[in-house]
Amino acid sequence: MDNLIIEPGAIGTIKIGMSKDEVEACIQEYARKYQKEYHTRNYFKNVFRVISVA
Repeated sequence: MDNLIIEPGAIGTIKIGMSKDEVEACIQEYARKYQKEYHTRNYFKNVFRVISVA
């Protein structure tokens, strides 16, 4: 996995002063590289199940 570099004015590839579109492109690139099909997007929904007991 790549290192997360936090510098004054930037975190990873997102830097202060970037436009909204540039930030979105960075986020999409991160998701493309690191988000896998088997990663859950809603932890509590998939881990905890509520059942009713009558």
